[in-house]
Amino acid sequence: MGLLWPLLGGDFPPGVDTPTFLHLSWVTRLALTGHLENPLLDPYWYGGFRYLQSYPPLAYGLVGAISALWGDDLVGVYRGMLVLAYVGTVWATVWVARQIGLPRGTSLLAGLLVVVSYPVLAALALWGWFTTLAALPLVVMAYGLLERSLSERQVRWGVLGGVCFGLGALAHHMTALGIGLALVPWGVYHLVRGTIPRLTFLKVCAVFLAVALVVVAPWGVPFLAHALEVGFRREMPGIWTFPLATYARHALLPAYIGRFIYPAYIGASVVFFALVGVVYALLEGRRLPALALLTLTLTAFSLGVEGNPLYRLYPFSGLDAARFSVFMAPFVALLCCVAVDAVAHSLEGWRVLRARPVIRRMVLGLVVAALVALPLRDAWIVRGKMAPYQVDPQVHEALTWLAHHTHPQDRVFSAGMWFWDTFLIPYLAQRPLVHGWHDEGAPTWRAVGVLRGAAWFGLGTMDGVASTLRTLGARYVVVAESLFTPEATPLLRERMESRPDLFTLQAQWERVRIYQVR
Repeated sequence: MGLLWPLLGGDFPPGVDTPTFLHLSWVTRLALTGHLENPLLDPYWYGGFRYLQSYPPLAYGLVGAISALWGDDLVGVYRGMLVLAYVGTVWATVWVARQIGLPRGTSLLAGLLVVVSYPVLAALALWGWFTTLAALPLVVMAYGLLERSLSERQVRWGVLGGVCFGLGALAHHMTALGIGLALVPWGVYHLVRGTIPRLTFLKVCAVFLAVALVVVAPWGVPFLAHALEVGFRREMPGIWTFPLATYARHALLPAYIGRFIYPAYIGASVVFFALVGVVYALLEGRRLPALALLTLTLTAFSLGVEGNPLYRLYPFSGLDAARFSVFMAPFVALLCCVAVDAVAHSLEGWRVLRARPVIRRMVLGLVVAALVALPLRDAWIVRGKMAPYQVDPQVHEALTWLAHHTHPQDRVFSAGMWFWDTFLIPYLAQRPLVHGWHDEGAPTWRAVGVLRGAAWFGLGTMDGVASTLRTLGARYVVVAESLFTPEATPLLRERMESRPDLFTLQAQWERVRIYQVR
């Protein structure tokens, strides 16, 4: 808990996507407490947003439901779920380590590696991937249950694994899909190698898959229909584009800790021991090569379009390459511990050390220290960079002005608060937005993209911006400056003020201005 303590203060937890999930949790709470005219429609995003159909509801739905049923603080419940997901991922990794045959001590080491894993901590404190973190322990447990079902030849564990996998998909579909893709080469290896009687293997996997599909179908079928209707396509396949050399450099240099970029840092010792674990797993030639193939597949997807041509094809182009480093973290920890376990067995086999257990333990301790020293240091650096989000006082004043000087149905477009506007304007000002922060589920995603291009990069003309705003029904534009990042807002403000025939300044503070669309 000491590592996460900075996340528990301030107004809200940090993170790029945190506003999205706070908003969805809040809307779910409104729906359950009877404050929405249509509980299936979010009236605050995109002029009306089918939130439950557009985004898997389990994680944010639980936050909204718990805070509604028990009257607890929404943000407090959200923070509690974050901590629970983090602890759950650690526990699931330890449990899976035991399922693949690692001893208790080495399994606990795998858990420690997840505790201090930079990709996991960055998902918490930098990116705010709440639903990914909520889904990860469920999907990792599903993998462990699948392994147990195969090792014990008991279908019932496959049933339970399918339930966990389906629930993971209902928490975050991309996390389940990503690890599901990695299970394909895992399964092909087992089938070809014959590590399990093939009929047993096919029966267990078929039950696992069937149960998972049954669990996810009530949401998945409407989601697919909605996704096809919206027709969303990412501008860049996998969201990120970068040379493979950049991936290798960023993965090893701690200077990239805490930066809003991808490729992200992983850690030199973790990479080294994971590679040793892969080599040992392939040499082992029985069950472990499947784990190595699973991890290598996740790594291949983390390389983006330059390293994985599948990203050029739909629906793979809709994946987020950056999240795969988080998906990898538990499995990389397992491979690191496979390497440590292999070293421990090798030391026991050396005649010169067999009679000197103290020296053997010291050597093994040095090996473990070589693995965990850098991740521990990195985790401490991350802790120092963790900072909860504080609402700028001028933003609070501006949103109070909106609440008192505009009609409840007046729609707003905003820029400069990075993504916090998508939560703060509905939450504090109770005003709807013409945009949001889940374009994949919005029929107006193309028009919203035009507005973002103008706000972030100065693209387009003011006549075009005003026309798009009118088409979307926007009455007001909120422009803030340097409130979370110095994203492009001074240019937008200057361009709007140069066209008083299109935009009228209604209120201003030192760092925030509000305009009316004429």
